[in-house]
Amino acid sequence: MAALNAGIPYETALPALEEVTEVPQVLADNGATGIPTVLQLQESYTPAARAALEASLTTTMSEDPGNRLMAFLRTQTGVRSLEAREGNDPDAVLSRITAAVDGGDLETALAEFAALPEGGQEALSSWAAEARARVDADAALPALAAAVNTN
Repeated sequence: MAALNAGIPYETALPALEEVTEVPQVLADNGATGIPTVLQLQESYTPAARAALEASLTTTMSEDPGNRLMAFLRTQTGVRSLEAREGNDPDAVLSRITAAVDGGDLETALAEFAALPEGGQEALSSWAAEARARVDADAALPALAAAVNTN
């Protein structure tokens, strides 16, 4: 549990756990590398969000010259909303994901992730996979602890 909470590898503990209980798949799959902590996910989110915004803007811009110019300027400067705001455009979606990530609410961040255009999802997919692993591991940990403590 300490290694999982520290975001470091814990594969050496897996055989002992497997002797007393079934180890949840998310924990077994990530033992060699560990699962990033919420803090690590918060730190890695900003560059991933910039890439997701750029990819989203590139894939959703219209042929209108004004729209193309604005998309170009935004992708060149990396400017994005940091306060959560309503809307379906990629910047609004990323602003809500940012607010959720900053608050440590990875479940909400992952729910909003689905609203990004395909290009944005692809750019943010590695981060989202790590966040999903953290959410799943945190959900599995109490049952694992209970199983270990009763055996």
